[in-house]
Amino acid sequence: RRPAAPDPAFPPLFPDGACTAAPPARSVLDGLDPEQRAAAEAPGGPLLIVAGPGTGKTRTLTRRIAHLVAEQGVPASGFLAITFTRRAAEELTERLGDLLGEHARELTVATFHRLGLLILREQHERAGLSADFGIADTAHRLEIAAQVTGSEREGRRLLDRRDAGEAAEEDLAYERRLRELDLVDFTDLVALPVRLLGADADLAGHYGRRWPWISVDEYQDVDERQDVDERQYALLRLLTGPDGNLTAIGDPDQAIYGFRGADVGFFLRFTADFPGAATVRLSRNYRSNAAIVGAAVQAIAPASLVPDRELRSVGGFSDPPRIGVHTAADEKAEASFVARSIDRLLGGTSWHSLDSGRVSGDGDGGLSFSDFCVLYRTDAQSEAVMRAFNTAGVPYQKRSHDRLLARPGVRTIAEELAHHPQGPLIERVRSAVALLCERHAADEELCADLAGHYGRRWPWISVDEYQDVDER
Repeated sequence: RRPAAPDPAFPPLFPDGACTAAPPARSVLDGLDPEQRAAAEAPGGPLLIVAGPGTGKTRTLTRRIAHLVAEQGVPASGFLAITFTRRAAEELTERLGDLLGEHARELTVATFHRLGLLILREQHERAGLSADFGIADTAHRLEIAAQVTGSEREGRRLLDRRDAGEAAEEDLAYERRLRELDLVDFTDLVALPVRLLGADADLAGHYGRRWPWISVDEYQDVDERQDVDERQYALLRLLTGPDGNLTAIGDPDQAIYGFRGADVGFFLRFTADFPGAATVRLSRNYRSNAAIVGAAVQAIAPASLVPDRELRSVGGFSDPPRIGVHTAADEKAEASFVARSIDRLLGGTSWHSLDSGRVSGDGDGGLSFSDFCVLYRTDAQSEAVMRAFNTAGVPYQKRSHDRLLARPGVRTIAEELAHHPQGPLIERVRSAVALLCERHAADEELCADLAGHYGRRWPWISVDEYQDVDER
């Protein structure tokens, strides 16, 4: 039987083909908030993105690059993304790989020094180097500087001047010696490319055409040394013109490399250096509770370099944290306060805590050592905290890329071990620590450090009423 013809008065609920339309195409910009999206889809030309803490800076930058490559047809090989640490460069590379797949291999992602090394490898003859030139490490460059100046002390001074961009006559002798050995040092990795590109407009144009799209992460940390040959900023200006496709992202209130010569002024004058630059602000913090964000904004407000600074928390957080402010006389008092606070919150880390009256309660709700985290701004502040923990008997782990020998007491133990060559390592360490503590008995701080690293603060222990010892 042939199916009846449809009645025009009663159209079918599901006509043929009604569900065959393709779903709307997804974009790499999906999921961005309005501010992030405005930055990511901005057209070419200079772009300044003022990104407050926790606002998705890396997410915005990687989505912008992916959008231009995958959805705007810009060749991936024309992109150069610069950041300041290898870890940040690795994160950028990983995220771009997730977004672009095989196309991400065509991008150039590097630190300033890695970029300089790339240019020097390609232009080694112009720099008076062989194709296989080496990079002098810290020890080697000090050895060369000492040879040039006649002493290690003067060699250190030469390197300090060189790193600060303060040229001196001896610097030329040092550089000549490096070249004789077919070496460059860390400073050369930026200085030599700037010198080469600055002396040859055609060469600078070659690299400018190679990377017509440049993005710089943490732009507030770009430096400009006094010596014209030692400037990351100069390298950027040689690679891009005033109307170039330069995207700078960062936050002048988060500049941390002033001691290395970083000049936050470059961030603040970006629109003057690149007329016609667009500016986008990211103000939605996804990282912290409103109490933390509000306190941070209030704390930075008197010195903020961002006019009308706005930052608001939009994450879903519960249990608002409590914020306390403590003023200490110096770094030792500050570290001691941290150790005492942890001691009190735990209800005492030793019987001495109770006997001394430092702790009078049972702590704050069953906390353990692993519930605490101590943050500091620079690594130099960690030593006082570690010493305070060693003295208080608080176990800790330092989560950073510091060398073991840089920790308090470790170098002293390592040097003493040379005089204890026999026996298992643990016995050698034990005898070394015991001898050092005996030798430096008057230095309680050093002995605490030594015992803390060995894990035996009290090699002689007496226990009264031993029958009452328990094991939970």
